[in-house]
Amino acid sequence: RTPRIDDAIKFCKDFFVGATAAIVAKTIVAPIERVKLILQKFHR
Repeated sequence: RTPRIDDAIKFCKDFFVGATAAIVAKTIVAPIERVKLILQKFHR
C-alpha cells in the first residue's frame, strides 16, 4: 500500500472513532440534560 492510501485509511478510522464517541456521549448526556430542564421548569 502507498503512504497516501495508509493516510486515507487512518483518516477514515479516526473519523469513525470520533463520530462514535460523539454519538455515545450525546446518548449518555441527553437524559441528564432532560432531567435538568424538567427540574428547572418545576423549581421556578
